[in-house]
Amino acid sequence: LPAADGTYVDVGDITVGNYKSKIIGSGGAVFQEFVPEAYRNVDVEVSLIMNDAGTDSDPLATETDYNIYCFAMDDWKIEAESSVHSVNFNYLADNVGSPNEADLTAVTNFKDTLGVITTLDLTPPSITIT
Repeated sequence: LPAADGTYVDVGDITVGNYKSKIIGSGGAVFQEFVPEAYRNVDVEVSLIMNDAGTDSDPLATETDYNIYCFAMDDWKIEAESSVHSVNFNYLADNVGSPNEADLTAVTNFKDTLGVITTLDLTPPSITIT
């Protein structure tokens, strides 16, 4: 996310009440990776940024600074309720709570640890020899 502007979702737009929806994204700018096992590294390639209204997105600009947020949750309840053969889950007993989600402090700490990320200029060089 940019440091601050009036067009795109930026650091100033992230609050306790909306951080999940702003980080998960909308308007075509939704990037996610399902991780089926613990301690597995994954790459999530991000190429768009969502507008403030969450209705549209634009490509990331070259040579521009962005703050990176990451939201994670354990979806055990969703997986277990959808499973045909879940021996350790009794949905009738309501023994599984809400998904274990990263809170705003954790995602902000992650952003701060990464620091500002600058996109590259991938335009091929153009030279004229005379």
